[in-house]
Amino acid sequence: MYLHAVVPGSLRYARLEGSLRTDSQELRDKLVCRIKEVSEGVAGAFGGSAEVKMNCGAPPLVCDPDFTREI
Repeated sequence: MYLHAVVPGSLRYARLEGSLRTDSQELRDKLVCRIKEVSEGVAGAFGGSAEVKMNCGAPPLVCDPDFTREI
């Protein structure tokens, strides 16, 4: 996760990057929604705004329990 420092008066944005892993599409959708809500809420509380871009490339991974026990 990267957070570029923001010095008041010098930059007008910050960039935060990370990854999100879930075991279901339903949970992923819920978390993406919450990330957007929280980001916009926090930015708004400080007089700013937030733009959240998600790149959901790979589908959620669910391991086979029987195979996992064998390993």
